[in-house]
Amino acid sequence: MSFQTLVPDRRAGEHGAMDDFDPDERAWWRAALAVATVGWGAQQFAPLLLMYRARLGLTATTVQATFGMYVLGLVPGLLLGGPVSDRYGRRRVLVPALAVSAAGTALLVLGGTGAGWLFAGRLVAGIASGAAFSAGSAWIKELSASRAGAAPRRLTIAMSVGFGLGPLVAGVLAQWAPAPSVLPYAPHLLLAAVALLLAVRARETRRADAARGGQAARVRSRMARVRSRAARSVGRGGNDHPSVEQNGTVIEMSREAFEELVGEALDTIPAELTAHMRNVVIVVEDDAPERGLLGLYQGVPLTERGDWYGAVLPDHISIYRREILRICDTEDDVVAEVRITVIHEIAHHFGIDDRRLHELGY
Repeated sequence: MSFQTLVPDRRAGEHGAMDDFDPDERAWWRAALAVATVGWGAQQFAPLLLMYRARLGLTATTVQATFGMYVLGLVPGLLLGGPVSDRYGRRRVLVPALAVSAAGTALLVLGGTGAGWLFAGRLVAGIASGAAFSAGSAWIKELSASRAGAAPRRLTIAMSVGFGLGPLVAGVLAQWAPAPSVLPYAPHLLLAAVALLLAVRARETRRADAARGGQAARVRSRMARVRSRAARSVGRGGNDHPSVEQNGTVIEMSREAFEELVGEALDTIPAELTAHMRNVVIVVEDDAPERGLLGLYQGVPLTERGDWYGAVLPDHISIYRREILRICDTEDDVVAEVRITVIHEIAHHFGIDDRRLHELGY
């Protein structure tokens, strides 16, 4: 059985960077501004830590806890943002996420009076970031469908602008402007107001799909990139792939096409979250050790690693191809199951157990 570490494909398409500024191709700007704004709000806190430590007497443990609160909010936001936007629409997730991001900043403004406000602000910022990054990345991709290869570049621009300018502007204002615990947050509040007004007028790419019993609408553009390499065979049992119990059909998909879907699922996870992943490999395996097992995490979660951790084998995340194909009726079902399974196992790497995942709908 072969193993492969997957890396999302970020190769540029046939169009140059200037295509992003075609007057007829500006629909993505509104979604990108919203993502950049939330990214700004997520990172503006970092350069103010020295000021808070001096003013509030925060310990190193307390400072680390503020980052932990962000991750605590980020993971549920990430898990729920994509599926909810699949079902109800990108705008219905990203617009509230912008408002929540602004609310998190408002809480941080009060942080100069006590660490509790910092914890609350960082938790709220994490929730907003997870929801905005998952829904926003999908929205930008769908608004960029007419430009091959443009979506990853546009998403990178949006994230980089937010992550870069947020801490830069906040740090400059904290150093040179009055009210260093208040004024550094003002640009984000103003930017959030502008982005909110633009986002509510942005073109929606997903609609609520009540006709399918509340099932989330699937991302067709992602599936189109692999359909040319995915063979679908409809039959009735009697081969290596057990038939699907519901209707007796079998979905066949090549190993290469399936691995690309896993790469696409990884590509929807914000870089800010994947940057915290340590000593872990993600592989595709054909057969599961037991029937019904779609994925498996084996290792030491980040939350349980202490000073003792070192010189150990990497955490191992397995995604089982044939079990996922066995339970799916359509290729769109495969896309959804792969994404859910990947997020589920990565959540274990961050220390989120099955009980909590089930509470979140996973």
